[in-house]
Amino acid sequence: MHFQQKKNFLWTIRGAFFVLLFLLVSCTGIPTQEEAPGPQETSTQEDPPSEEQLAPGRGEETAEVPGQEPGQAETEEDLKAMDEWCPSWSPDGSRIIFIRSSGPVGSTQGERKKEIWIADLKTEKQRRLASLNSEPKYLYRSSDLIWSSDGKFLVYQDEGGPKGNAIYRIEMEKLTRTELATQTDLLSSPSLSSDNSSLLIAKSDGVYLLDLETGEEQRKIEGKGIHDMVWGKEEKEIFFTQANGTDFEGEGEDLLIMDLESQEVKKLASYQLHIQSLTYLKEIDRLFYVIVDRGRGDQITALLDPRKTEITQLSPGIVEGHSLSQDGKLLIQAEYPQGAAPGENRRGIDLFLIDLSDVAKVTRTNLTNSKGTGEIRPSFSPDGKRIAFQVLAEQGKELWVMNADGTEQTRLLSQEEFPNFFWCPPSWSPDSQLLASGANQGGNDDLLILDTQGKVVKNISQEFSIVKE
Repeated sequence: MHFQQKKNFLWTIRGAFFVLLFLLVSCTGIPTQEEAPGPQETSTQEDPPSEEQLAPGRGEETAEVPGQEPGQAETEEDLKAMDEWCPSWSPDGSRIIFIRSSGPVGSTQGERKKEIWIADLKTEKQRRLASLNSEPKYLYRSSDLIWSSDGKFLVYQDEGGPKGNAIYRIEMEKLTRTELATQTDLLSSPSLSSDNSSLLIAKSDGVYLLDLETGEEQRKIEGKGIHDMVWGKEEKEIFFTQANGTDFEGEGEDLLIMDLESQEVKKLASYQLHIQSLTYLKEIDRLFYVIVDRGRGDQITALLDPRKTEITQLSPGIVEGHSLSQDGKLLIQAEYPQGAAPGENRRGIDLFLIDLSDVAKVTRTNLTNSKGTGEIRPSFSPDGKRIAFQVLAEQGKELWVMNADGTEQTRLLSQEEFPNFFWCPPSWSPDSQLLASGANQGGNDDLLILDTQGKVVKNISQEFSIVKE
């Protein structure tokens, strides 16, 4: 056969082959790339890591992440049964971490799965970081979700997982998760050093210092029943609480300090109640803490001079939320009327500004002094110039903001717009210009970003796309 004839013959055969292939695809219904079911993800440099990257564990160890996949609600009703709350901004203000709960419509919060999510404000995308086993109440304390000061990683604790209680670290660049410590019983209260190099962890047999670079642990304090702890002056001392019952399971706790150089331990105070929210105020060399009656729910704030072992009670009665300025010189707290029990006469709660700068003479100023409403869960702006807070109005709850001296009180969200409410205090952006807060819309708590005039800048829950793992 002539060369040109051979060539034509081959092209005829090839054309017939593609015709047959087209007919086969059409008859069998195999979808082409354009017809493939499901959303098509656009590949960018910011594509999320694989599930393998998110698997926890030391070194090469991997473990199944409990819970469902992000955005796994299978029906429209399931999607409506999602709540977002307890936001926390990254140090540079580019991201927000928050808690999401989800489950069937009509389910209670206790029945829903809980997850830590992250929203990127630049790309307007959100994705899951980890599933949680803890009850939500464990996530309300600042010690439970810890940003490193440079924003490069997040440390959090979880309770009741496959390995018992655990503390994890998530790297923000690649969103990889590493298990730092695990224990079947007590494991709580991580405290990060100022240079982000080490972590204090309370275990059942004492306090350990974990080197985040090498992974090495060193026990610094031996003893049972140790719970909350915080670094002290120049990080050469540790404040901690310890159960004072003979079985270390009693209702009372002692407040102690340990000098890391001399290894000397000194008892500073003893209570028949619990102690939490330890905060060292380095500008005035004082320790702030909250005394809690877990049975009644009472909370009383106090300030301690660790050098003279002098204690100043900062609230004459019980409080429902407090916030310290970044320099530790100002405290805003929501105080019940004297003699009131928790949950009693909540509309009589006022916000008091307490000046701690002159430790010899602590001053108190009632900033709200309102009648018929109660002001709770205050939050200082990072620059110390404003205070956001929640108001118990006649028909519901509201979000307000005011200057630190109590002037220019402005309502941001009203009870008509959001008939239910948010569980956590509002969270300020690092530049003090924006607020992140949960707000109820149509039965779901959405996560909103607002300016200080009440304008909703973004609804993260509804406007940010979900990136699947």
